[in-house]
Amino acid sequence: MTIEKRKSIHMNIGINARVFCVDTPDGSAQVGIRHTENLLKNSNYSCTLYGHSDSQRQFNNAPPIRNIFFQENSQPYGVMWERTVLPILTSRDNLDILFCPNANAPPIKGGNHRTVMMIHHVGAEEGHSPIQRFYRKLMIPLGARSADAVVTVSEFSKRKILEHLSIDESKVHVIYNGVDQLFFEENAGVSIDLPDEYILFVGSADRRKNLGRLLEAYNEFDNDIEFVVVGPQNSIAYGQENFNRDDVLNLGYVTRKELRYIYEQATLFAYPSLYEGFGLPPLEAAACGTPVLTSNVSAIPEVMGDAAEFVDPYSVESIHDGLKIIDDQDRLEELSSKGKKRAQQFTWGEATNRLLNVFEEVI
Repeated sequence: MTIEKRKSIHMNIGINARVFCVDTPDGSAQVGIRHTENLLKNSNYSCTLYGHSDSQRQFNNAPPIRNIFFQENSQPYGVMWERTVLPILTSRDNLDILFCPNANAPPIKGGNHRTVMMIHHVGAEEGHSPIQRFYRKLMIPLGARSADAVVTVSEFSKRKILEHLSIDESKVHVIYNGVDQLFFEENAGVSIDLPDEYILFVGSADRRKNLGRLLEAYNEFDNDIEFVVVGPQNSIAYGQENFNRDDVLNLGYVTRKELRYIYEQATLFAYPSLYEGFGLPPLEAAACGTPVLTSNVSAIPEVMGDAAEFVDPYSVESIHDGLKIIDDQDRLEELSSKGKKRAQQFTWGEATNRLLNVFEEVI
């Protein structure tokens, strides 16, 4: 069922869009953007976005954004605004629900509305700066306890939330992410210059994404295949790896349609992440028919099922052995077929419908 055809009660929904205003939204922000796009499509819901005015550029049909006192587009300023001004604004508006999609619910509730907070993962501190680690350890538990419901993206993440945060299990709901329809459509990508054959990595390249070990394994790989990296240049870990190599093509941040083409043309998608609350890039690659090599830890096996080649992400030798499937055409074709079928089980329409079920349950 599509979000446009859903029959439900009218709701006034506020959305904390503070993290939508960056030039290169990370994976967690992209999930919030996808849900917001769907909510804006249904006339049963009146949506109010709160954040910097730059957030509007993420949407074709965004309503005016409530940006009082949010004049400076910077993360420190935005965090302070979110903790002080946002609760005042939401208390003055006639909201039924405040949706906070990036573990960013205010610790003190403003007004009579219900708050639903999405937490993608907890307990994965590697790759965060000391300030970020302190902030997450302090504010996420406060926000989770203040929220009326917590939404997360996998059963794995739910277990970790219950392990790390003092909240009731009945309060935590699992809603899997979806895959954009773009990645299923034939000839939907925008072509760019690429090597004839390449291993692809897509991610922000912070330490938990494990790009370092993947490149070590690639260095030992006896094959002329090239290596392509896609991800925001301003990641914490960019600059720690040496990308000035003839066999590593670093494309930085690309458009969605360019990404579709890059996935489709890759010989193998490699993603040996140390920790994922969900892990969307392997599923996107699978939707494009690209064979996937990925980690056997965290939420990734739950999401990918039997549609990937799994490796121990802490072992360079295991990653190196996994890369050898490049020479096994039968295995590559098997993974391509299984990956497409697996990805079709995850849609944004179903994900947002389940989110709306949570909204209706708490109001």
